[in-house]
Amino acid sequence: MATRKNPQATFNIENMDLHKVEYQRTKDGDEKALRPHKERLNFSINEMGTYVFGFVFLAAAAVYCFWVLQ
Repeated sequence: MATRKNPQATFNIENMDLHKVEYQRTKDGDEKALRPHKERLNFSINEMGTYVFGFVFLAAAAVYCFWVLQ
């Protein structure tokens, strides 16, 4: 098989600019131990909160409709 070389697709690091350098802190044992708790809390707020809000909204709409129709 012949390999084609495209002169436009060369990788030249000298022409690249450095935009951002970040430090990442290491995760200690306490942070690793709290991660499942944080994920469970995040699930409870984000996912279950939507269902609770929907139920309360529909219950309030039903109560209002029954109050108007009396």
